[in-house]
Amino acid sequence: MIDVSRTYETWDYAAAEAGETNDHGWDWENYPFTFRELVSLMEEHPHPSCWPVQDMGHVWFSSDDDEDYRTGDRTRYSIHLSRPDERRQARYWLKAYRTAERRRLAYRGASPAA
Repeated sequence: MIDVSRTYETWDYAAAEAGETNDHGWDWENYPFTFRELVSLMEEHPHPSCWPVQDMGHVWFSSDDDEDYRTGDRTRYSIHLSRPDERRQARYWLKAYRTAERRRLAYRGASPAA
């Protein structure tokens, strides 16, 4: 099992113009995932915090922004490896990322980079 935490941040147009968020925090912490579940979770959170991806245990992945069209509020979720310094978990975090990326590319009809 790989332990993962998820954070959120919410903002409206005024907060975005000021470079701030209205609300942020933990959605859940230290939730155990199987490798297969983690790959699916990474497909839902496709944006790495840095590029190229380095120091894998300390990279988090964010979702696309969800917008509430009634209020204009936007929310973004990010997943984080709960124990980034544990080598085994960081290794599976990287493998799950690579698997999710290959699946995304295959779905779009592109060939993955060698």
